[in-house]
Amino acid sequence: MIRSSTQNKIVAVFVAIGVPLIIAPPAFAVSGDAAQVENFIRSVIQLIAGLAGLVATGFFVAGGFTYITSSGNPI
Repeated sequence: MIRSSTQNKIVAVFVAIGVPLIIAPPAFAVSGDAAQVENFIRSVIQLIAGLAGLVATGFFVAGGFTYITSSGNPI
């Protein structure tokens, strides 16, 4: 059988650990501004569209160069 002082220590440890978990205030999310999220998404889309334009331009240049240097040879 557990002695009463040891039992009291065990109960004190459980109370010390458990009470803050029960009484802790809820952590609510900060209400974000929808305009900030919208601006972020808009800037990401603009960045992706710009990169896609650069890649497309590169493909047009490479295709034109291949067409010009093919000397009429249909590959």
